[in-house]
Amino acid sequence: MKKVLITQPWPISFVTEFDSYVKKLEERGFEVILDPKTNSLTEEDVIERAPGIYAHVCGADRWSARAMSYADKLRVISRIGVGYDTVDIAEATRRGIAVTVTPGAGAETVAEHAFAMILAIARQLTQCDDIVRSGKWERVNGYSLYRKTIGILGMGQIGKQLAKLTSGFDMKVVSYDPYPDEKYAQEHGIAFVSIDELLRTSDFISLHLPKTPETVNMISTREFEKMKPTAVLINTARGGIIDEVALYEALRNKKIFGAGIDVFIDEPINPNNPLLKLDNILTSAHNAGTSVEGKNRVVKAAIDNLIDLEDGKKPIGLKNPEIYK
Repeated sequence: MKKVLITQPWPISFVTEFDSYVKKLEERGFEVILDPKTNSLTEEDVIERAPGIYAHVCGADRWSARAMSYADKLRVISRIGVGYDTVDIAEATRRGIAVTVTPGAGAETVAEHAFAMILAIARQLTQCDDIVRSGKWERVNGYSLYRKTIGILGMGQIGKQLAKLTSGFDMKVVSYDPYPDEKYAQEHGIAFVSIDELLRTSDFISLHLPKTPETVNMISTREFEKMKPTAVLINTARGGIIDEVALYEALRNKKIFGAGIDVFIDEPINPNNPLLKLDNILTSAHNAGTSVEGKNRVVKAAIDNLIDLEDGKKPIGLKNPEIYK
């Protein structure tokens, strides 16, 4: 019987339809192993669990080349989500291991979180709450979103969902994407611009790019110098796309108005990280993709990807289709 290991960095109770998804796998003849750990697996964690498993349905678990060398029967790594920077794709391809992601399944949830961060920072909601809880009754000045410009770095599924959310505020949407969907942009009033123009003209900047060698530290000191002092920067993509040292300096020196950061270079974040000492940053624990509806969609999509591969179909989210050539 083929063994399917399922791991996740959140309680299973978040996925209200989880039992039905497991049953679907069992009806197909898989033996399902549910791991109790609720943090992303380190390389050593993966190595400990790798022998004998046929497929791994997982979050951002670290599948390095070394870890794969212990996986004697592994044929599928089915990621719950769209990021795959913790998987050595080249090594997986060399070994004939399919790697899949779930594009679009969690897009609405992540976009909502990004937009919630924009609103909370612009209107200073956490500061308002802190003041009232401290026994004071003081007003806090913030910024309106109405008719402002939002710059979206990465106009994929999540970027497109975020752009839709801005329509109620009559916002101007500009975007940079290395593979621009010109037809979609034209139909939805989105202007593709250079990164420099986006940084200079945007009141709100939201990152929705994968973490790759090209995007590591994509936002650093040089980029912060180009932003408006009233700009708000949001990252719900991946830690490491923003240079955290440069971010700290930009926030500390009021080079930008604020930042909403859901993802960090090191997760869980070190409680002594200097970013946490600042009052103009809003943080969350890689939580942007977490909602009841969103978790059901992405877990179902990850399991459907595995079943599609078993049936000889190529999932939309297959990252190394060359293994089938």
